[in-house]
Amino acid sequence: MLNLMVGELRSSHVSAFWRSGGQSEDGYTGVLFDPVELIERGTLRVAGLVSESPAALLKDPPRVGEYLVAVDGTPITPDANLDQLLQRTVGRKVVLRLAPAPDSAETREVAVRPIDEDAYEHLRYRAWVETNEAYVHRVSNGRLGYVHVPEMSYEAYQQFLVNLDVETHSKEGVVLDIRYNSGGHIATFILDVLTRQSFILSGFRGRLSTDAYHFSGNRSLNKPTVLVTNESSASNAEMFTEIYRRLGLGKVVGKPTAGAVIWTTERTLLNRISFRLPRYSVSTPEGEDLEGTGRAVDVEVDQSPGEWSHGRDHQLDAAVAVLLESLGLPGQHAV
Repeated sequence: MLNLMVGELRSSHVSAFWRSGGQSEDGYTGVLFDPVELIERGTLRVAGLVSESPAALLKDPPRVGEYLVAVDGTPITPDANLDQLLQRTVGRKVVLRLAPAPDSAETREVAVRPIDEDAYEHLRYRAWVETNEAYVHRVSNGRLGYVHVPEMSYEAYQQFLVNLDVETHSKEGVVLDIRYNSGGHIATFILDVLTRQSFILSGFRGRLSTDAYHFSGNRSLNKPTVLVTNESSASNAEMFTEIYRRLGLGKVVGKPTAGAVIWTTERTLLNRISFRLPRYSVSTPEGEDLEGTGRAVDVEVDQSPGEWSHGRDHQLDAAVAVLLESLGLPGQHAV
């Protein structure tokens, strides 16, 4: 009821929510199943494993093409609910029975200890980023690096610095991706790194020299970038996009941002419900309020539903093409 009430304000970031402080005990093994097989036949055919997940770390993990036919002795039928079978299994040993076909008498068993939802979501996110990294490397013929920033938190900033070191080595430019970035407060921290320029080198005599920023433990990029955004790039990510464009750091590719930019404070009510309230506005020097108006892109590219399942990302294709063009290099994909 509180959320319905504040929804009438048509303001982002305003909501009532309950901080339970608890963690779901539903377990996740890291086994991915073929959705078509599940829909058409009601069977669980292994389609892949999430990297670093409990199933992937087994000595003899589930193999692509095998079927999950039982969990802790409970048969998998078309009416079975795998999520229900894995409830309250975090950290416990769970036995998965696998077979080459749903009705095969030849089976084998593997034991896993499922992880919780937060750990699983982190692994899925890292797998997505690694897929994107490999994709950009491939479509740019190894010329460009790729860095994704999931949120504007200090932890994400520290990870950004690590990823930047890895993804700029021997590369001519970087695709900077803030799609699905939920915001935070460190947009200007990242922009500081992107705007620094090298003027002095430091090093040991007779040895390889490096930029003075790096030598003193700081960071500078000194390479061109392109920015990728979408409808789920929100809040501080939108402030980042606006400043990025105004500084002329590169083109913005993808879809306009969410238009949800407002600073809030949090208050706790007597019944322990937390309430977010608008506190500060964000506007351009010309007076345009960022709340309610998404940040535009230079090259608008739609992401078709189901595109990723076919190994394609047209927004990354366009970003790679734009950045290679700015470098005067031919790309594999045209915008």
